[in-house]
Amino acid sequence: TDFFSLYYVANRIASKDFDPLKQAFEDMGDMENASVYFDYWDRIHKYDFDKADVIVICYGRNDFLDNMPMIDESIYQEYLYGTSKGTAGALDTAIGVLKEAYPYAQIIVSSPSYFQRDDGNGGKLGADFSGNGIDYNLGGYVIYMLNASLYHSVTYLDNYFGLEFNSSNYEGYLDETGFYPNEKGREVLANHIVENFYFLKEKAVIAN
Repeated sequence: TDFFSLYYVANRIASKDFDPLKQAFEDMGDMENASVYFDYWDRIHKYDFDKADVIVICYGRNDFLDNMPMIDESIYQEYLYGTSKGTAGALDTAIGVLKEAYPYAQIIVSSPSYFQRDDGNGGKLGADFSGNGIDYNLGGYVIYMLNASLYHSVTYLDNYFGLEFNSSNYEGYLDETGFYPNEKGREVLANHIVENFYFLKEKAVIAN
């Protein structure tokens, strides 16, 4: 599954060689959710990224729940800009790779929205709290994503501090797991991305 991380996928998109992704899900065999990885490969390997006007990077949830360090010694990191290594480095490297491969595409980094995680006792805890095996809070991840975006001069979209649902009014916006937005939450998130996209076009931040 490491082949489907942001770092590796960005390099596959840049090289236009998606065979390693295909081989990776084939090697999974009957592993649970293997079909999800097939669907992922099936979609992106058919797309001509040379025609992409906008590339939106949605990143952070899974690495957060896996307690991937924001800053650490890691192969992810190639550039130093204050946030150094780890998950921040994965985003940093991915943005750089995509910018170099597709210099005329507008890159938008879209942060995670509010979600919940297991509290270790069978209950739910907001991802804006650390502890119970998680060293960071989601707000910290979001700030590091902003830092990486600023470093590369790409557009950053805040769905954590800037979205209409948060830790105080999330009910009705998340699915039964608390991890993913439900239909209403996805609609709010999608509208937020689209509204900001057209706002940025009007301000000429995104070229026609």
